[in-house]
Amino acid sequence: MTDHNENCVGSGDPVPHILRQWLSSFRPWFTAPSWDHLLVLVMGAILSPGKRTVTACLRITGRAEAGNFSLYHQLLNRARWNPRTLAARLLSIVVASLVPDGPIVIGMDDTIERRWGPKIAARGIYRDPVRSSHGHFVKASGLRWLSFMVLAPIPWAKCIKALPVLTLLCPSERYDKNRGRNHKLLTDWARQGVLQLCRWLPGCDIIFVGDSSFAVHTLAAALPDRATLITRLRLDASLFAPPDPRHEHTLGRPALKTFAQQAMFVPVTVVGDRAPPQSASSDIASVASGRIEIEIAGARMTVIGSVAPELAQAIVAALRGRR
Repeated sequence: MTDHNENCVGSGDPVPHILRQWLSSFRPWFTAPSWDHLLVLVMGAILSPGKRTVTACLRITGRAEAGNFSLYHQLLNRARWNPRTLAARLLSIVVASLVPDGPIVIGMDDTIERRWGPKIAARGIYRDPVRSSHGHFVKASGLRWLSFMVLAPIPWAKCIKALPVLTLLCPSERYDKNRGRNHKLLTDWARQGVLQLCRWLPGCDIIFVGDSSFAVHTLAAALPDRATLITRLRLDASLFAPPDPRHEHTLGRPALKTFAQQAMFVPVTVVGDRAPPQSASSDIASVASGRIEIEIAGARMTVIGSVAPELAQAIVAALRGRR
């Protein structure tokens, strides 16, 4: 009979000393057996060329025939360790090593992990951002994760990399309804993650960057004064001035908005000047159903929606310079 407590850490490839040294900052939050199993999984995740599953990590480290392979799975589903504490420690290491001065830029984005099965209870049906387009909607079933990444310059890569420091699971609405809990939207999870990161980085100026999914008032209003939110706003967004401050003699319910602001983008009817009649090339600008087509000397650009006049003139000037 195979001994269940057999130490399979030493049966495969040994863990390099430099890897132990790199991860030594996280050692206090794990027991000795869990720490040995964690080092093996980290080493396998680095070496695995395909999917970084537990089985792939064990196979590539020479532990495909390990008798107690279930202990490595239990590290992720049964072992007692606090991922929030590790995320705070990881954030402090990344900031101290790569962003010691200046504001800290943190990107946030959601992703779908395609998982099926009766035990994947928190999964839902979402729009697939990769295979969907403006005219074609594709559904995807899986788990929705919200990731916060520090955008830091990497000296040896000479570019900016997104380094994940905190990842939150966003359960589906059906999952919360079956358990009698109030459902949290993606922006609600984003607000909790933003406030958590602000508490972990006291006294630091933080810039949060996200797509149009995070362009909501509730998220922007929850930010502290030292934090900034940069998102992609809709071109046809209706902007209103904030309400006047209330005083003790103000009557009625609190106002949510006042007068409308000027729109950021306005439709363009004519873009650029037409070339002289004797010239073979001509500047053509037409507007039809919100579609603007600009053609200059064979260079064609199509803009969907409305554009600012200054932007349209810049496009014409740029295309004219290519003739």
